Amino acid sequence: MTDELGNRGRRSGSRAHRGTGAALALVLRTVRNRTARLLLAGGVILTGLLIWAHLAVGIF
Repeated sequence: MTDELGNRGRRSGSRAHRGTGAALALVLRTVRNRTARLLLAGGVILTGLLIWAHLAVGIF
C-alpha cells in the first residue's frame, strides 16, 4: 500500500520519535510559556547538534 506521494510503509504521523526529536516534541507539548518554549527548544536543538558533531567528527 502506498500513500499519495508513493511512499510505502507507515504513515508519517505514526513514526516514533527518537533522540533530539523526542526531546523537542516533549518540550513543545508540555511547555506553555512562549519564551521558555523557545529557549528550551533552542537548547535541545543546540545539544543535539553538538552531540551529532562530536560523534560525526570528534570536535571535542
